[in-house]
Order: sequence, then C-alpha cells, then structure tokens
Amino acid sequence: MQHMKLQEHQAVTFVHRDKAHTHVHLYVNCFNVNGSAYNDSFIEKKSQLAASELSKN
Repeated sequence: MQHMKLQEHQAVTFVHRDKAHTHVHLYVNCFNVNGSAYNDSFIEKKSQLAASELSKN
C-alpha cells in the first residue's frame, strides 16, 4: 500500500475465488495507530494505482 501510505493502519484482506476471476477485498481502518484520520483526497486514483501495481506481482 505504498501509494496510499497506509503502513500505520490496521487492515484485513479477503481473497475470493467464488467468481470466474480471483479478487481481493481490502478493509482498512481510517484511523492509524496514533489515532490520526486518513486523508482520503484522491482516494479513487490512489486505489487504482495500488490495484494496478498489485496485479503486476
């Protein structure tokens, strides 16, 4: 999650193989371990970049 800078946030992921394609659901706490809220400006673009990077691996 380097693009989104979520290293200090709690997260859980679920891999689903119940469709024709494997996909992942990612749930991330909007507050980091210090209690600061995540700045969600441009979150759609950031998540697109992160998903694109992950799909290459």
